[in-house]
Amino acid sequence: MKIRIRENSLRIRLTQFELKELLAGNKVMSNIRFPNGTQLSYGLIPAKEKTTSVQYLEETISIRMGALDLETMNEEKSVGVQSIHSAGEQSLNLLIEKDFTCLHPRGAEDKDTFPNPNQKEIS
Repeated sequence: MKIRIRENSLRIRLTQFELKELLAGNKVMSNIRFPNGTQLSYGLIPAKEKTTSVQYLEETISIRMGALDLETMNEEKSVGVQSIHSAGEQSLNLLIEKDFTCLHPRGAEDKDTFPNPNQKEIS
């Protein structure tokens, strides 16, 4: 799972295995460990609620992925889902998407990624 944070935007990219785990009802978690021994955990948890929610508590970003978003992610032609969450004066923009193989292969980073739908355009 890859995470990208920019201002009030959070973007998560999932491999095929991670999406299969979520669809099977299992949570998917990852950690970033820092030299001083602390860590930031982040992950997705399949939820029975229809909509997706997100919270940050005790150095963990928890995204409860709603049933409707999981259904959308399971569609073959789906690229991802987006939701906006109230965060005081600003909103948090959450984007969860499939991690596609790069058009210019990057070795291990492309492991278990989804086939890139634009692959046929490059010769």
